[in-house]
Amino acid sequence: MKYYLVIPHIKIQNANCISSPLTYGFPAITAFTGAVHALSRKLTETFDVKLEGVAIAAHRCDVQRSRPNNYASDWSFIQSRHPIKKDGNSPSIIEEGYAHLDVSLVIEVIGDIDWNPQEKQLFCDAVYLQLMQQRLAGGSVLSIGTVLRRIHLHNDPKGDNEAIKAIKIQISPSFLLMDSQQALIKHTKKLQAKHPDKTALDALIDLCSIHVHPESVGDARDDISKGNVTWTMSSEKNGWLVPIPVGYKGIAPELGANQVADIRAPQYPTHFVETVYSVGEWRFTYKVNDFNTIFWRHHTDLDNQLFLVSQSSANDENLQTLF
Repeated sequence: MKYYLVIPHIKIQNANCISSPLTYGFPAITAFTGAVHALSRKLTETFDVKLEGVAIAAHRCDVQRSRPNNYASDWSFIQSRHPIKKDGNSPSIIEEGYAHLDVSLVIEVIGDIDWNPQEKQLFCDAVYLQLMQQRLAGGSVLSIGTVLRRIHLHNDPKGDNEAIKAIKIQISPSFLLMDSQQALIKHTKKLQAKHPDKTALDALIDLCSIHVHPESVGDARDDISKGNVTWTMSSEKNGWLVPIPVGYKGIAPELGANQVADIRAPQYPTHFVETVYSVGEWRFTYKVNDFNTIFWRHHTDLDNQLFLVSQSSANDENLQTLF
């Protein structure tokens, strides 16, 4: 039987906001799917269930950054000062990027079970205790839920709009992170029609950029040189689109256990990878019509060395054509 576990309003302090070598802001999707996988491994010691798909709903994301004044265009991450070393010297500063988060998670719970209300509450209590003891997106969990909204285990709605509405109410108001890979594919084809040498990375940058360009006010050709112009902004976006990392692609053959020195877990095989990028969209919860499309799941394609997270299996083929 399938259940849906709703964990509302998780307050996280100092989550890792550097989501990839090229993006920052909201943590990577794998930071949440990885945390849920760790939670699942702990819960299976007591409960005969497995946690799978994860829906991410954001209420607030406060990136810890600063700039010299309100007119400066360059931002810098706020860095923490570590204690003085034994010899009295200041320790070196490691560049870090933090964000304070308020997020809600909806998680698929799979298992051959049929719980009564007491058993459901016992499971929710175990989830609360375990989640308060572990890291989430690299940050510390300060609190979970509010006075009116607690961790709740819902039965499978099975298309029941009222049951789905109850889940949405518990995580609202919020924005759901949705896969918008088709927008990137469409924009890549549009860009390559004009410039055949452009790549999917060029399309990603162009799609997520805001272009500022001058327009002449008068008829004279030298208006721009004289400053007689108006500055306009344009963007190819259709929605709140953001660049996101969606997994990894191998760049070398897999190495066996104990073949690579100085790694964290030498007893496991090692695979060198690079980040795979795509486009996501922040969509208001009540704007999402299909409830089954909000869950991020792990997908592995060993033949193409792809280790991805996506909201539908069809997106895996799209990623292969782009990257």
